[in-house]
Amino acid sequence: MSEASARLFINVYVECPSCEATIDLMDMSDTDGHDHNEGNDILKQACPIDGQHWSEAHEDFEVEDVTCTECKHEFTVKTLEW
Repeated sequence: MSEASARLFINVYVECPSCEATIDLMDMSDTDGHDHNEGNDILKQACPIDGQHWSEAHEDFEVEDVTCTECKHEFTVKTLEW
């Protein structure tokens, strides 16, 4: 039997509160060139391995200074739904 490797893609979407554009916080081209996952910051909040339940961690989820590439509106993301 042959084997294949799987790939995991993680996207964290938010809607711009100004222009309603869909922004992937993991994609620098959506966030005006800013890497919000530098140091795996978003992944650590979204997929905690410190024993905290995901539902609790997602209540504390926060990404500051997000800039929408479309309209240049700057905002903060709080909480994570899944």
